[in-house]
Amino acid sequence: MASRAGAGRVRGRSAAAAEAATAASLSGRDSRFAGNLDAQAARELSSPARRGVRALVPGLFAKVGQKAYRAANMAPSSSQGLTDEASDEERQSDALKKYTESAPLATPLLGEDTGPMPLRERNGVAVACAAGAALGALVFGYVLGFSSPSLPGMIGRVFSDVTCSGKTAASATADLWSSIVNVGCMVGALAGARVLDACGRRGALIYVAGPLYAGAWLLTAKAHDSGTLIAARVVLGAGVGVCSVAVPVYIAETAPVSLRGALGAANQLAVTIGIFLVYLFGLLEPHASLSYACGAKQEGMARGAWRRLALVGAFLGGALSAVGSLLPESPVWLQRRGRSAAAADALRRLRGGDADRAAAELAKLADASNGGDDE
Repeated sequence: MASRAGAGRVRGRSAAAAEAATAASLSGRDSRFAGNLDAQAARELSSPARRGVRALVPGLFAKVGQKAYRAANMAPSSSQGLTDEASDEERQSDALKKYTESAPLATPLLGEDTGPMPLRERNGVAVACAAGAALGALVFGYVLGFSSPSLPGMIGRVFSDVTCSGKTAASATADLWSSIVNVGCMVGALAGARVLDACGRRGALIYVAGPLYAGAWLLTAKAHDSGTLIAARVVLGAGVGVCSVAVPVYIAETAPVSLRGALGAANQLAVTIGIFLVYLFGLLEPHASLSYACGAKQEGMARGAWRRLALVGAFLGGALSAVGSLLPESPVWLQRRGRSAAAADALRRLRGGDADRAAAELAKLADASNGGDDE
């Protein structure tokens, strides 16, 4: 009897020891699982974009952790030596409850560190103003490309000094007319800096470049001699020179920092669009070939499209002045002229009515202007 009692006590101690070992194993596995889940959550939350998204669903990680824990622990293991499934599930439920209470993932990781989501900047007005100013660059390209579709109708009619080589016509006066636009460009570019300081960036487009374009194009459309065409071409070059200074400066001073590089490219893009348009219009209109002055048949030949193309240019010049009148003035120029209230109003318009954003940019402009004055 004594031996049987001793054997019972030994089996009891063995069962107690096995149960203690099982509990320790379960606790250790819970701790490792919790540590792995915390580390994984910290790694996944390292991205600011993911933190912002997961801030909207603060309970996501806690639910995922509960499901993963249940999936990993619901299947009983034969090595544990446990036969009471109800007791095993109860211990798992208690351990899971303690884990979720002691290590809440959602609140500290997703709620406190993310902060408010940044508001989307309102840049539509600034983009529209850049496009409106780029109309001056479009006329720039229109002027440069105008000579190609126009010369066939001019040589032999307006430019009479024609040299024939077979059926090919050439004219020294026509070459002079085509190239003298560069002289006007140099004059306009050199004077452009003073024009911009005196009239403002917007004023240079409205009161200088637009009228120069419109007047010179009308003069071109009505010209019947080479001298008038050459004079009109020089004036067009002057308008191109002013625009080559005014357009990029206006865009740079009105564009938001986040779009300044992209909008700065609008100037050159508009130039190429202007060249393309004048080539396209010249292709659509009937015109005489360069063999007109030297060919056998001269009667009934098409007079060319250059006068109509010039009228389109006059319309674009007038449109530049009209569109420019709708644009806000450069806040940089206004601030340098001491017109802080007008600069603030222009910034509010350019930033879509965002007064706080406009005030912050105006403060930076004021600091820059004061620093420049001190130097």
